[in-house]
Amino acid sequence: MIKKTSFLGLIYTALCFSGCQTSSKKDCALINWRTEGEILALNGKSLEPDFQALSLRCKKFALDEESKNFQEGYERGLAKLCTTQSGYDYGSAGKDYNGTCPSFRASDFQKGYYKGRLEFLIARQKEIEALYNSSEERVWRKEREYTIIQNQDPERAKLEADVLDSYREEARSLAQMSVDLKREIVKTKKLSAESFF
Repeated sequence: MIKKTSFLGLIYTALCFSGCQTSSKKDCALINWRTEGEILALNGKSLEPDFQALSLRCKKFALDEESKNFQEGYERGLAKLCTTQSGYDYGSAGKDYNGTCPSFRASDFQKGYYKGRLEFLIARQKEIEALYNSSEERVWRKEREYTIIQNQDPERAKLEADVLDSYREEARSLAQMSVDLKREIVKTKKLSAESFF
């Protein structure tokens, strides 16, 4: 949790920095600071950098009031984000978790997150394997075609060799993606098991 004094100090420093553009008064007047803070938390982002950026754009607004509203919105967003169901939704959508939830809420989020993340990774790995199988078949067909062309038309064979190389590279890339996903699945299974203790 950010201490109020250090948080306000950071905001004051950011507001005093003069080289940044300011938004029009109309744009800043329309900002609902609580809503902005809540949206930030729901997107799994950390508090300070985004509030600093918003504050720099809207320098003329009351520092203490807007900081308080933004932080209240952020806390409200964290309360919604840091649940088991929200964690599951986050993980199954393939989003990366950046450790945003405070320690007393993190375990609830992680229980759902790792379960959803595991489902996402397994589905993705199946997709990649299907693509790899298609790619391997395309390589096999192109190799047969290349062998025939090589004997009949050596000039055309040179062009086909480049195509064959690109097919092989695609197959290699998909194979590597499959290996990486398998590793991530093993790691996520371990993290999922640990999150229940």
